[in-house]
Amino acid sequence: TIYRSHLSPVWCLSAHFKSDRFASGSMDQSVRLWTPDRLDTLRTFIYHTDDINSIAFHPNGKYLASGSNDGLIILWALEQA
Repeated sequence: TIYRSHLSPVWCLSAHFKSDRFASGSMDQSVRLWTPDRLDTLRTFIYHTDDINSIAFHPNGKYLASGSNDGLIILWALEQA
């Protein structure tokens, strides 16, 4: 399956081992949350001002961390997603 939503190339992916979610980080400065059964995103996170170069789920699946070339590391709450 091909998932399309980012406006620029994807630099990183992360999957949570206990849920059906995965996340992608892109040069378009956004992080997107996905599930394999949907072809569109569950949620888009926008705050970084440069390319996203790393993402990782917290082991409990309630948070997602993203790092960017802007020097920020952001911890996103996924409870509402």
